[in-house]
Amino acid sequence: MPTLTTNPLEQFHWTPQPAAEQLVRDIVDRILKNNPQASRLCDAMRDEAGVRFVDCIDHLIVAKNLLTPQQLNDVGFQPSELLGGCYVHPGGIFPQIILNDRKIPA
Repeated sequence: MPTLTTNPLEQFHWTPQPAAEQLVRDIVDRILKNNPQASRLCDAMRDEAGVRFVDCIDHLIVAKNLLTPQQLNDVGFQPSELLGGCYVHPGGIFPQIILNDRKIPA
């Protein structure tokens, strides 16, 4: 009786997503620039544990006046009704992005 085995390492085929990565890095860089506590945490995580701050982020909340749904779509993020309308990227491992109505100076 033949059996099919599935290698879990082959279930997903991730490909580089440089535009999405740059968008997430730009958001995180802005946060770190404007929040000294987050910046210190980022440095400590890197220096003391060898961990990248961006890899530990579950989600980002961004004002709609700083980032539009079209900009997210342009780099591969898609709205997820299952997750309450936040934006997810099916082609890579990125934090979810939530757009809110609060206006932040650009």
